[in-house]
Amino acid sequence: MEHLLQGMIESRFEFLPDFVVVREREIFLPNSVGRFVPVSPWNEKCEIDLQKLLKKSRKILKQIREEVGEHTGAEWIEQAGEPAGLISRTDLEMDWIVKRIREIVAPSSELGWQRNSIYLRFGHKGYQKGSSLAELARIFGLGAEQTFAMGDSHNDLEMLDVGVARHIACPMNSVEEVKQHVLGQQGYLSSNSYSVGVFEALGHFFQ
Repeated sequence: MEHLLQGMIESRFEFLPDFVVVREREIFLPNSVGRFVPVSPWNEKCEIDLQKLLKKSRKILKQIREEVGEHTGAEWIEQAGEPAGLISRTDLEMDWIVKRIREIVAPSSELGWQRNSIYLRFGHKGYQKGSSLAELARIFGLGAEQTFAMGDSHNDLEMLDVGVARHIACPMNSVEEVKQHVLGQQGYLSSNSYSVGVFEALGHFFQ
């Protein structure tokens, strides 16, 4: 949250968002004086379920950490709020790490991960951008047909789903997997990159 607020100040944001989601899973809404407060019981349940899962998954995480340490130069991260994560040296190195994680973690496991370029954090499959967006829609009394989502990296994939948001898009600078994912659901691929691509997609759906 502190990084988000710092970015809003540095960017001279002229309005207060109606909601924010940080770490892909924690939802905050502004109160009457504009202070962001956590959404209950979503955030509490998210943290409880995550800690239980990480405790249950200690052996698997230990195996992943050992293999990553043996075969790559990636750095293992453990800190408050981020109990298990990785930073690789390159995107190709992270490709190898994700491939190995998929081989180690059973499909039936609740252990998930969120990747953005060379960064990866482990978490609970039930709490990611897609489920957080769906919870926000529920709070505001909206359905998937009234929801728009746009993203550019692997950690956006769960959110870029027509079951969560009927209107989905990605900018031209998105990773290839995201582009194919969006196009496969008849979503919109902007011809522009970054913020200009966002404006283009908004115009496409809402002009």
